[in-house]
Amino acid sequence: MKNKIILVLVLVLVGAVVIFALNKEPAEVPEVPFEPENNEQSFNIVSYSEKNELFDITVNYPQFELASEAFNDSIKEFVEDAVKTFKEIAEENWEARKEFDKTLLEYPETPFYFETGWRSAQSNENYISCIINYYSFSGGAHGDSVIKTFNFDVLEQKEISFSDFVGNSQENLNKIAELVKAELENQILSDAEGEQSETLQSMIDEGASPVFKNYENFVFDENNLTVCFQKYQVAPGSFGLLEVEINKNELEELDLPYFE
Repeated sequence: MKNKIILVLVLVLVGAVVIFALNKEPAEVPEVPFEPENNEQSFNIVSYSEKNELFDITVNYPQFELASEAFNDSIKEFVEDAVKTFKEIAEENWEARKEFDKTLLEYPETPFYFETGWRSAQSNENYISCIINYYSFSGGAHGDSVIKTFNFDVLEQKEISFSDFVGNSQENLNKIAELVKAELENQILSDAEGEQSETLQSMIDEGASPVFKNYENFVFDENNLTVCFQKYQVAPGSFGLLEVEINKNELEELDLPYFE
């Protein structure tokens, strides 16, 4: 009998402990700061939005901790200058439309918009290579897409131009241009015929000719070089922004300094 009483008391005690545990407030879990997938190179994101009756602006761009102040400033200035230009053009376009059409309201039914985006080809203790682009509509017939790339040598603390990337060699640029033009032809000419094909070919030949200015927008990682082209640079606007990726194995004979 005594043993039964002890067993009952033990069961009651265990039950009380379980009930207490279930009703107890959970312990506060501290927040863990977000870390990018590639934590060899940390960066901060500048992010803000501005919206009123005329504008709807969304901005995001990176600032890299291991880069120089001048490099980060160049990213910031590119974006902020684009925002400023967008506002000025949008205001001018809307005022002109109101002057032409007196029935228009004070502001458009839908605000004109501007949005930036970005992606990183690599960001580590050796190199930073990223693309910034924006799309805007400021009241014209079509929206506007613009791309700009930023490349930085962390060890040397200097920006990398395409001339640097190819070892200041026109011969290397010529070889890369051949590969790029061949891939652009695959992307652009596949369904073209007759005069249309000739027109498109001439745009490719001009926009991707072996001139350093044509190849100023590029990014790279340990395996690939990607050349980026502005809207209308190598094809009509309907093709948008175009990119050509080349694996480093195709460039082995060039002995490029940033492909080790």
